[in-house]
Amino acid sequence: MVYYLFQTMNKKSFRVEKGLDVTIGRAFDNSLRIENSSISRYHARITWRGEMLVVSDLASTNGVFVNGNAVETDSFVPLKPGDELKIGSLKMILLDEKTFASQKSDNPKNINTSLILDFELTQEFLSHKN
Repeated sequence: MVYYLFQTMNKKSFRVEKGLDVTIGRAFDNSLRIENSSISRYHARITWRGEMLVVSDLASTNGVFVNGNAVETDSFVPLKPGDELKIGSLKMILLDEKTFASQKSDNPKNINTSLILDFELTQEFLSHKN
């Protein structure tokens, strides 16, 4: 199972694969590193609980919101396709693979980049770029 976090502001996407956790924040060792002053060094975590994808707030300064509702620190909120996540001031929409593919093929200008989920895979990809 694959989902995509689609950043509405810059039209970038981030692939979330089943079984792989995602940490979001400004620090270099996050899976999804975002340079934005409204985002904490370690802001949020997206994890799998069985077949369910969930998000939690890692005691961030500006909070995590799902469809406008705050996610309490040390708790989690289930996610489903179409949910809007607000992490700091950044808004993202969770898309399933079919919706992501149809958006991409219908209007390729809407989605510019897919990022690699895993830090080690990112390093490997960059090392082969020469």
